[in-house]
Amino acid sequence: MRLYRQDPALSEEADRNGQPVAGVRKDVAGYLFQNSGTFLLPAIDLSWFDPTTATTQSASAPAVSVSVAAAPASSTAIAPPMPGAEAAPFDWSLAGAIAAAASATGVAIWFLARGLSWLEGRWEKRQSARRESEAAYFRRFEHACHDGSTAEMAKALDAWSRRAGLVPFGRWLDRFADIKTRNAYDAYQRAQYGFSDKSLPKAPMKPLLPGIRKARKLWMVRGDEAWGGRRAALPPLNPAMIGADATREGSGDRP
Repeated sequence: MRLYRQDPALSEEADRNGQPVAGVRKDVAGYLFQNSGTFLLPAIDLSWFDPTTATTQSASAPAVSVSVAAAPASSTAIAPPMPGAEAAPFDWSLAGAIAAAASATGVAIWFLARGLSWLEGRWEKRQSARRESEAAYFRRFEHACHDGSTAEMAKALDAWSRRAGLVPFGRWLDRFADIKTRNAYDAYQRAQYGFSDKSLPKAPMKPLLPGIRKARKLWMVRGDEAWGGRRAALPPLNPAMIGADATREGSGDRP
């Protein structure tokens, strides 16, 4: 039997306020038995100093009888290696199913990409059609009347009338607008483009918006047939001269 002592472990015990109240020493020893049999572990006596009484005190542990059994005999033979698991045969049906699924997924992704591209093209086409629609141009005219200058309002009105095919615009107003709106538009045209009287004040275009809105609603209900649809914006060139030439030819005069 051999005895192996470890180094003592010292520590302190403190109260709830953190003040040390005692010191602790812990001794650990290990016994190694080389043979089987019955052994007597001797008693242990320890001496320690009690600071409370200022005297040396002693503590002891009684002797202990220990019975040690012989260790089981160990086999020194080398066990044969375990047979390895047989590899499973290659599953061709599973491989074919996986390949077919991968091909189907690729085809589905291709069709999905084509479909998304087609939908994106249709969506962009519809958005472009909305931006270029008559309603979109009229909304721009409304926004210009609220937030834009007179020049911007005139430009937006001209763009909307041309997009809707309301040319000439004055004749369209004569057909669908009330007398107040027609007079206001004529005053605006004279003040904006006339040269005869520079003393006339610049007539604003914003008051025309309510009347043009009403005329547009009436036009959308009745349609282009109510005023003949689109016509040429310009009259025939030199109508007076054509009439004069015809008169001269009929009378036999020469230039």
